[in-house]
Amino acid sequence: MIGILCLPVLLTLTAIEGNHFKKYRKIKNGICLYTILFLLLVIIGYLPLWKNGLSVIWNVDGIGQYYPSFLYIGQYLRNFLSGLMHGKLILPVWDLSIGMGEDITGVLNYYGFGDPINLLSVFAVSKNGAYIFTICFFLRLWLAGYTFQLYCQEIHISRTAAVLSSFCYAFCGFAVYGGGRYIEWLSVLIYFPLLLSGAEKIIKGEKRSARVLILATAYGALCGFYFLYMSCLCLGVYCCVRLTAVNGLRSVKKNLQKCVCLLWNFFLGLFLAAPVFLPAVSAYFNSERSTQGSSVMDILFHAENYIPCLNTSLISVIFQFFHDQKQNLSGILLLELIALALLFLIHSRKALQLKIAVLIALAALHLPITGWLFNGFGETNDRWCFCIHFLAAVILSYVLTILSDTEIKITKKDVNYIGRKTMTIVLYAFTACNIIVNLWLLYSGRSYSSNWKSEMIACEAAENYTSSPVNCSDIITEDDSLFRISNDSLTNINGRPETVAMINDYYGTTWWFSIINSNTQAYADMVAQKSLNWRSYGFYNNLIYEAFAGVKYYLSNNTETVSDEYVFLEEIEFNGDTWSVYENPYYFGMAYTRNEKEAEAIFREEETYEDYYRELYALYIDGQENIDVSYSRSENTFSCTVASEEDDELVLFIPYSKNWKAYVDDKEVETEKTDMMYISVSLEEGEHSIVLKYDPTEMKIGFLLFLLGIVLCFIQTKNGLHKSRSAR
Repeated sequence: MIGILCLPVLLTLTAIEGNHFKKYRKIKNGICLYTILFLLLVIIGYLPLWKNGLSVIWNVDGIGQYYPSFLYIGQYLRNFLSGLMHGKLILPVWDLSIGMGEDITGVLNYYGFGDPINLLSVFAVSKNGAYIFTICFFLRLWLAGYTFQLYCQEIHISRTAAVLSSFCYAFCGFAVYGGGRYIEWLSVLIYFPLLLSGAEKIIKGEKRSARVLILATAYGALCGFYFLYMSCLCLGVYCCVRLTAVNGLRSVKKNLQKCVCLLWNFFLGLFLAAPVFLPAVSAYFNSERSTQGSSVMDILFHAENYIPCLNTSLISVIFQFFHDQKQNLSGILLLELIALALLFLIHSRKALQLKIAVLIALAALHLPITGWLFNGFGETNDRWCFCIHFLAAVILSYVLTILSDTEIKITKKDVNYIGRKTMTIVLYAFTACNIIVNLWLLYSGRSYSSNWKSEMIACEAAENYTSSPVNCSDIITEDDSLFRISNDSLTNINGRPETVAMINDYYGTTWWFSIINSNTQAYADMVAQKSLNWRSYGFYNNLIYEAFAGVKYYLSNNTETVSDEYVFLEEIEFNGDTWSVYENPYYFGMAYTRNEKEAEAIFREEETYEDYYRELYALYIDGQENIDVSYSRSENTFSCTVASEEDDELVLFIPYSKNWKAYVDDKEVETEKTDMMYISVSLEEGEHSIVLKYDPTEMKIGFLLFLLGIVLCFIQTKNGLHKSRSAR
């Protein structure tokens, strides 16, 4: 947490570099110009949103995944700060309200849990959350353009060319459309230029060169490994081209030393982000995602993946705006195409390197293996196109710099000066108009536009999608026992289940997350009798399945779909609709005991899980006293007291994970996975006190690596200063 809080400050210090005040003044002036122009573009370009009171929350993944996660992060931060004010350290790592119970970092890192910009979510509540979310969107766009300028400064691009090209980068289709759907896509646009800047400094051997690469890597790892992985592949190609250009092919020893230095500082950055990075990576490899797709070997050795084929996803942008892959749309297509044509007329070492980069990008774009490689072989797509947008913006900035440095032979200097100023103004105006037209075509809602405005959630209506009828029930809110709640879909957007339980402090049975415990997902697929792909719609009014998931209450706004077995409790009003609250008569709590051998025999005899559960209910549960299970989110524990007979096992309706540790009478015992997803503990005869504690092994290792990284960075910095003083 300390590392996350300090990172924005460290990034700022890195940008300033701590010296050369005059240099900083120039940077500050450039930032002011860039910020003023950026705000004008946002105000005018997004006018269709402002006029209609709309946010940048997409009505599919935005309201279903990213926005609830954003609000949850805000709640998490406020609870952490509140705990500090009362002298307590409250940092839960597992939460029963996420899906049916998930590792917080593992599931939510993809949605920004760890991203320093999401520290602003601490101010976001249900009333103002849509506004804070929208502010964070534009802050990310601004930072993307700013870090691009930092890279341009590193490769000696003129300030005017850097500022102008940064708009092409910050307002490319990947940003305004891709980021508009999945806001965390914007994070890679921020740290990718910083990664290349850090590598550039090390390649050129600048003093204190490692700092930028370390912090850029840490930032990327905090934001998620998905795009960091893609960035690393591009970084590797970039370093190969630049090392060859700077040192030549014959300087093998020097190039190897630079490669070792690059890798060393890259891993130092990973160490600094390890408390977040390692749990996220572990969650991925323990999720359904990691088991999907074809075998890596099958993909690598499939000959057709290496045969070039026409990829029209970028080419179509030139001829047609209204194509499916709008994230490939250029920020300012005409200027970038002209710059690309002019690049091949320029003869210099820099131009040659950019030409090589263009050829590599075009070759990669048309090789099927590229799509598989950049997505970790799980699927194939062109989400790595942010690299091509970056390359196009760099080419534009380089060509503009070359043109501005070219002497125009005119006798009167004033005419030359006026001509250059006029051309600069024309280029800025053309760029601004192009970007505004792109945005209006995307959002205006006219018959000739994409009408994406209709897919954005109104700021004032956002609360309707994140609140819950559960909060309106007096019976549920006054019930202090531990239970889950099942309900009909609240929003029913494109048939997706909602994820609002985690921000309304109750425990549900639905989820829709990209990363989910593979055991839990397998169970949901079994109930649905089909692959649901990292989502769950609950248990479809099957009372016995719900009972064996700890579901006590069911809520519905359609009485025709409700089973007659439910016991009606009350009617409530929510968002203008009448909802009914029912109780499951089979409910018996969040745990039960059974004879382990008998349960195995029953499982072998019954054909379906439903029959198996009904037999278990009749044999072990009907007529028995419920087990009272207590849950502490802040301490990541479940506890209960159980009286058992010989060969009994305790089954808790908690999703199994190897990180769960079980203690019977303060003695650690083994946990087992049972019934596809739950945790069981074997018991001896007698009365026992059982505690189940989530022990985040990956996070603990991550904190050790974080401390090691801090020490190594300190030693490296101290040695660097010592060498600098010795050189003087």
